Amino acid sequence: MPKITIAIPPAAFELIRERICEILADEFAGQAIITPAAQVPTVWCERIVPFDKTGIPALNVMLSNGSFAGHTNRETNGTYTYFIDCYTSAPTTTTGDGFTSALKKLHYLLNQVRAILESPMYRTLGFAPPFIANRHATSFNIGQPDTKDGASIVMGRLTYEVTAPETMELVQRPLLDGYDTTVRLFNTNLGYKYTTEL
Repeated sequence: MPKITIAIPPAAFELIRERICEILADEFAGQAIITPAAQVPTVWCERIVPFDKTGIPALNVMLSNGSFAGHTNRETNGTYTYFIDCYTSAPTTTTGDGFTSALKKLHYLLNQVRAILESPMYRTLGFAPPFIANRHATSFNIGQPDTKDGASIVMGRLTYEVTAPETMELVQRPLLDGYDTTVRLFNTNLGYKYTTEL
């Protein structure tokens, strides 16, 4: 018979992943209004289908790993690593190499993602304090360029780390059989007197 009688809520790492996607989608749409020539990538969450030139520019936010420390009976501190894969493409023309153009677009996109997620406006990623203890980009890497359907496609991965607690619902533990007591309180001039009935 199950002992947990309430629905287990989403984990912090799930909520954070969704929030990263929401923030990036909102801010890139906003950047397109401020700077009409800005790239507006499609934002994906945990996409596993490979990208082709028709779906680029694109971002794919994925949870990579998590570690736990500082365990108590109420919570544990989680440190989570997210990969934000950025994809750009450009055609090779008689006047320019597609890979060079695609790489420049990629560098721009990586910088935009980092700037958005490290902005003071998103110090708590939109959660009420003190839920997010820390968040920062740790590194980025650029993958091998590829050519698909006549387009030069490049991918870069920004690694982003977030620290937040995972809380557990407190469960009232029942007493073992034989350890219950009935108590009567009597008010005396010395204070409350506890007596038991055997």
